[in-house]
Amino acid sequence: MPNYRIEELLADVAVTLQRHGASHTNALIVARHLVQAEIDGQSGHGLSRVKSYTEQLASGKVNGTATPTLEPLSQAAYRINAHNGFAFPALELAINTLASAAKDSVIATASIYNSHHCGALSLHVEALAKQGLLGLMFANSPQPSIKQTILRTTPNLNNGYLATRRSSIARRKTLAEPKKT
Repeated sequence: MPNYRIEELLADVAVTLQRHGASHTNALIVARHLVQAEIDGQSGHGLSRVKSYTEQLASGKVNGTATPTLEPLSQAAYRINAHNGFAFPALELAINTLASAAKDSVIATASIYNSHHCGALSLHVEALAKQGLLGLMFANSPQPSIKQTILRTTPNLNNGYLATRRSSIARRKTLAEPKKT
């Protein structure tokens, strides 16, 4: 496989998405997430998605020009309507909103609806972890062979990476606790 510069990949993916109906802003956001997933070794959520995303743009399955809207439910709870667009712009809105709300309210939550595929979950919780926050993410997953709704989890925690950062108080308490034998 040829070597590419990250900037070239970002530009190529964004231009490809725009040619198939994504707005400039959405194309850049989606490209950033797909390229980062590829860099992180999660190719199933990376560049391999470009073809299906362009097909879904062309067919109208995903609205490439949608702008997500935020509906506050309380000081720390939000709903975000992705308007049948890509999930990534809605997820970025959620991450920015939650990071601010959690600093004031200690805990915050958001639900996103009417969205497309959310990609690699680790990228979204990692964005919160980089701000010193704990992130948990849940997503629905279609299972055509299953007749009832179920809750699924990813058992490998994205190759061992769990986006958490314990407070200094929790770390001191853990270090001070005697080891169990």
